[in-house]
Amino acid sequence: MQSKHLRIHLLLTLIAVAHALPQQNPAGPILSELSQSGNFAIYACGSQTDAIKTLLDLSYLYLQTAILSTDSAAYKAFFKDTPPSNVTAVLNRIAEGSSILTGNLLRRPCIICVTQQYPGLANAWDRCKANPNVAILHEPNTALMYLCPVAMTIQPSPVSSMCPAINPWGTGFMGGIPMTRYAVIVDTLAYMYIPTALPGKTVLQPPVMDVGNCLGLEAEKAVRNPHSYGLYTSYLRAGCTQFPTKVPADRDRELMESTEPVGADGIEIGPVLCVDDPTLINLYANTPSCPT
Repeated sequence: MQSKHLRIHLLLTLIAVAHALPQQNPAGPILSELSQSGNFAIYACGSQTDAIKTLLDLSYLYLQTAILSTDSAAYKAFFKDTPPSNVTAVLNRIAEGSSILTGNLLRRPCIICVTQQYPGLANAWDRCKANPNVAILHEPNTALMYLCPVAMTIQPSPVSSMCPAINPWGTGFMGGIPMTRYAVIVDTLAYMYIPTALPGKTVLQPPVMDVGNCLGLEAEKAVRNPHSYGLYTSYLRAGCTQFPTKVPADRDRELMESTEPVGADGIEIGPVLCVDDPTLINLYANTPSCPT
């Protein structure tokens, strides 16, 4: 009798374990593809997961330097006389990967690697292919960042050799720091955190991307411009100390009337991305599923 009870107990245990194991779904990766670095979730990145974790770890250190460098030439160039507490409120959230309120729940920011391997991410894959300049797709009002394949081919973070020269008139740079994986992640997170870190303020529309135009922004606009955070932290990380000193004061008014190509800064915001991936739909309930 004892042996029969033992066999039944073992059978029930095996059934419970089988149900607990992640199940393969043809529409997307299995739950074991979900990893994390600090408060950041990393999904479907396979062999690139370690590289992304390393970059997030380094980004935390780079951002701590930026938070402590509000008396630097880089800060004054990009944020003028903005109170440091405003800028550091955004940077602290980026460094920590603070959870983001989406719907009625706080959710961890999630980096998703977009590949052709997973049909459930086909909508994101098509968007990445449509614009080869785009490194990250971000769905507004979600905690999701879709890393396009090109993101893994660009320089991970800025280096000193990238610092551009200033033109002879001192009105701008001759070129700029190339797009890096670090910068586009900082930019995208700034989109997410500006509204909560700066109560009463909204993300600048349209966002300004070109470095010369960002240097021309007045303080009130710069603090609301996501790309200003990526530029400030990138130029600081590269060790750049020389900045244009004669940027036209009215340049920001002119550029507000101009348009720049989508993805010029490596980021595409909206329109709605849909997924057929059950893990993302379950973990991030406000993620729209694709129509059947």
